[in-house]
Amino acid sequence: EVLGPGTSDYNCIAHTLGENDQWVNPVTGPKGSELAGMDSIYAKQGYKRLSSLDYSYQKGKEKVVVYATTNPDGTIREVTHGAIQDDTGAWTSKLGQGPLIRHETPDALDGAVYGKPVAVYEK
Repeated sequence: EVLGPGTSDYNCIAHTLGENDQWVNPVTGPKGSELAGMDSIYAKQGYKRLSSLDYSYQKGKEKVVVYATTNPDGTIREVTHGAIQDDTGAWTSKLGQGPLIRHETPDALDGAVYGKPVAVYEK
């Protein structure tokens, strides 16, 4: 479901941070700590990375899922995207310069462009 028009004013990571007037690039950390940059970005907003990919809706909790492309051995190659859970339990994503969309599950965006969900952050 399309929620908003395409714009270059903000991107997916900015959207997950509640910003609609800046571009916040995803950060891929060094080998072995590929999520360190995203951990830092979200920690500043009060989020902590969960130990599992828990997409469940919990009233009063905010969740963000981070996507990445992966290597054949399953390790993270590049962090690519973020989505945030809304108050219905669905997820919203800003598709680069494209539109803001709602999707039922994080897995709806699995594929060659964004890769797959690799982490969930919660506050």
